[in-house]
Amino acid sequence: MTLRRNNQARGARYVWSNGFTLIELLAVLGIVAIVTGIASTAILGVINSTRLTQAGDELAGLISQAQQIAISESRPVEVRFYRLRESAGLASSGQTSQIRGVLVVKYFQTGEPDPTSATGTPLTNPKAIADFGGLHRLPAGVVMSTSDALNSFMKLPETATSANGNSELMVKNGKAYEPMTIAEAEGYRSFLCLPESTDLNTQDTWFVTLIDANSANASPTDLKNFYTIQIDPVSGRLMSYRP
Repeated sequence: MTLRRNNQARGARYVWSNGFTLIELLAVLGIVAIVTGIASTAILGVINSTRLTQAGDELAGLISQAQQIAISESRPVEVRFYRLRESAGLASSGQTSQIRGVLVVKYFQTGEPDPTSATGTPLTNPKAIADFGGLHRLPAGVVMSTSDALNSFMKLPETATSANGNSELMVKNGKAYEPMTIAEAEGYRSFLCLPESTDLNTQDTWFVTLIDANSANASPTDLKNFYTIQIDPVSGRLMSYRP
């Protein structure tokens, strides 16, 4: 309420007029700003959680499909977790590269029909080809943890790639295969899905955890949001964990 002067009467007098003072307006704006901030934080948290769930479901689906191919076609199928360079437009958390690429590779042996040939010419050398459209990148802002406590594949040696992204060591079971080109790749860790099992050490527990890129340097105990996929090394069965 504000006080204004009314000169229409016989004497000057003051009457009350409806309105807001500057202090009242500032108080209202402050309250609106606080409520908006709280709502924005909540909405952002829901978006990040949804994105992480989607990425985890897609990764679990790729691994599951690789297992199904290994069983149905009786061939080794490799699942690779690629470390990609930051120059490819990846979300940044102070690191030059992050593990956020997935590639499913099918291995064909000498004498099998060439899967890349229209005539099905028998292969004279073993061949490896990427399946499911090549390299899959996790959604922007989602990466695989590089902590041993969250990603047991970190204890496996990383296969390096050359400057042009070619795999330096395309060798499995003592057989050499044609190199593949993943332009932004710096290296990868992988495992094989076999018709009856995997090539993972059955004495260990195997899992990979997806996290928000901004939490890449956080300790495992500080993480509030994550998606962990555990892989049974004997049966290949997948189990997922969410907080």
